[in-house]
Amino acid sequence: MCGRFTLRTRLVGIVEGFGVDEVGEGFIKDSASYNIAPSRQVAVVTQEGGSRRLTRARWGLIPKWDAQKGKLLFNARAETVARKPTFKKAFMGSRCIIVADGFYEWKRGRAGKVPYYFRLATAAPFGFAGLMERGEGRREC
Repeated sequence: MCGRFTLRTRLVGIVEGFGVDEVGEGFIKDSASYNIAPSRQVAVVTQEGGSRRLTRARWGLIPKWDAQKGKLLFNARAETVARKPTFKKAFMGSRCIIVADGFYEWKRGRAGKVPYYFRLATAAPFGFAGLMERGEGRREC
C-alpha cells in the first residue's frame, strides 16, 4: 500500500458504495482529504454483529515490541502477514476496509521524488485491505 492517499468522495457515496448500515460519530458530511498520511484518522468499514459500520481509526499500527518509539507500520506483505507476530492476531480476527478514492506513488527523478496520482477511471471510492488493533480507547489500522 502507498504512503499517501485521498478521500474526496461524499459521505453518501461511501455509504452506498460499501453497503454501510451504520455511520459512527465524527463524520463530516462532505469533508475532502487530499493528502492522508500515516498517523491520521481514516475512514474504515468494519463488520460488527452482522452489519457494516463506517468508523474512524488511526492509520498505522504500533507494534508492541516498539511501543516506546512509536514507529507506525502501515504496510504488510500478503505472503507473510499470517505468520508475522506483529500482524498475526489482527489478521486472524480483526480486519477492515480502509476507504480511499485515490493514492500517490512517487518516482525518483533528476529533480527528486515526483508524486503520481492514481484513481479509478470512474473516480469511485475503493478499499485497501486493513488490519485493526483495538484497546484502551485506541483504534488503529
